[in-house]
Amino acid sequence: MDLYEEFAVDEKRLIDGVWHVIESATKDYVVSEDEIGDKTAVLIAGTDSPKYRHFLQKKMRPHYMRRGADIDPETQDKLMGEAIAECVILNWRNWTVQGQVWPFSKQKVLEVWNNPQWVRLKERLLALMNETEVFKAVQEELVQKNS
Repeated sequence: MDLYEEFAVDEKRLIDGVWHVIESATKDYVVSEDEIGDKTAVLIAGTDSPKYRHFLQKKMRPHYMRRGADIDPETQDKLMGEAIAECVILNWRNWTVQGQVWPFSKQKVLEVWNNPQWVRLKERLLALMNETEVFKAVQEELVQKNS
């Protein structure tokens, strides 16, 4: 087994994100930015990025200091949502809600994260965030070879 092929990540993609076209609640695929067109897409960075980890740590530190190692699940979820809005969900294109354009903003990401109405969308975005294969260095090299 080649460790590079199996485990190395492309740090640029991890931090700058990867575009995913969302076709349905269960179907998506990775595209380059110029392939999005009028499709519904989201730009997602990796939760393994130092930027995300540092941001989340910074947000949680005051809570740890006040309560020790125990942070209630609601607070954890809220803080994680803030970190995701800041460092992971970086942009989206062509999103509409009831026929109205829904432009990207960090506030909209927080709305998706915190509003129970969007629990299925939140779950879909979490699934995309967990697709670590898209950040593998070998994946990037394959894309570059096929260009």
